[in-house]
Amino acid sequence: MNQKNTICCIDVGTTKIVAIIAEFDDTGKFSIVGIGESKSNGLERGVIVNIKDTIQSLDLAISKAHEQSGYDVESVYVGISGDHINGMNATGIVSVCDSNNGQFGSVIDLDDKKKVLESAQAMALSGDRRILHVLSKHYAVDERNNIEDPVGLTGSKLQAEVHLITSSLRTENDFKTCFDSLDIEVEAFVLEPLASSYSILSRDEKKLGSIMIDIGGGTTDVVIWEEGGITNTKIIPLGGEIITKDIARVLGCTISNAEALKISNGSAISINDQEEIVIEDIENQMIKTTSSLLSSIIEQRVKEILNEVKYEIESRTQIANLSFGIILTGGGSQLRNISKLAEKIFNSRVRIGKPSNDLDSIDETIINPKYSTAIGIIQYAIDHIDELRENEINTSLGMIKNFFKTVKELFKN
Repeated sequence: MNQKNTICCIDVGTTKIVAIIAEFDDTGKFSIVGIGESKSNGLERGVIVNIKDTIQSLDLAISKAHEQSGYDVESVYVGISGDHINGMNATGIVSVCDSNNGQFGSVIDLDDKKKVLESAQAMALSGDRRILHVLSKHYAVDERNNIEDPVGLTGSKLQAEVHLITSSLRTENDFKTCFDSLDIEVEAFVLEPLASSYSILSRDEKKLGSIMIDIGGGTTDVVIWEEGGITNTKIIPLGGEIITKDIARVLGCTISNAEALKISNGSAISINDQEEIVIEDIENQMIKTTSSLLSSIIEQRVKEILNEVKYEIESRTQIANLSFGIILTGGGSQLRNISKLAEKIFNSRVRIGKPSNDLDSIDETIINPKYSTAIGIIQYAIDHIDELRENEINTSLGMIKNFFKTVKELFKN
């Protein structure tokens, strides 16, 4: 019988926080046993602006997941996003020539693979940044390109084309401060759009090319997949929250009422419907608006977001070359008619991505685009658990080393 382990993952968004507790066995199969959700207070576009409010929001979501599952939460894997995240492509090259094998080189092993990835990471970063993920695109061995895994092949030169994700250590430490106050250890951080990709994209979509667009509350996250690897990422500081604020400003209602109106009556495409909608304004007075006005407010802002995404994509690749086109996910993807608007803007096929219906969960309502990231963090963390933990250890050792270096410089001066 496979041994059951537990894991807790946190999706820290601008508008909501989701905590999920799952059981998993040594095959990587998992079952969701606890879900907690709370309104996100204290964050703006993935960055903490109020520690106290953030702690309270995290505590509420985690407590709900604990109550449902019965498991205590001692450590977590945390999703991270925001405009402090940067993605860049890099190349690493190492020689694997063995003099005993002459002109044929030598058989490439795991150590060679590790060295070429380290070579790709050899870059100067400011003291407040670190490499969060090294995402392999493909390898080349001598003149052979597009190799998925070079281990076991023979050659004299090994090259790796990778996509590096860097993040702000200050932002990470702010999150760690919040969890420390709850006596919870952060096992590792996971890039949120990377996690979303894991929960909604098929193998073919990754292999033959696709673009995942995760429309969250504070940001819209873009991941481009080509030939089985991530070639580009971009975090755009616009999301569903700005649409809600537009509605609130124009109609003179509260943000909570504007959000409810967006969900129940909103459309990403303007509709010529003069049906009256009655809502409460900021003075608790009942006012009237129309579906036509509401949809026109929403369409303008959604167009702005999607056109910004299009600009970023077209500066990096050709959408027409990606067989599976656009996959929308996240809470913002639930807007009525958004896929139709996206098809028009991108001139490409578009589908709405959500977690698999086969997901084993205590609550079936989690099969929803707004939970793509939270579920993806679980999948990614389980699949890369050793790699993530090693990366966090190396980061901690690096911070300790920099601390003593700074102290040494102070005494020297």
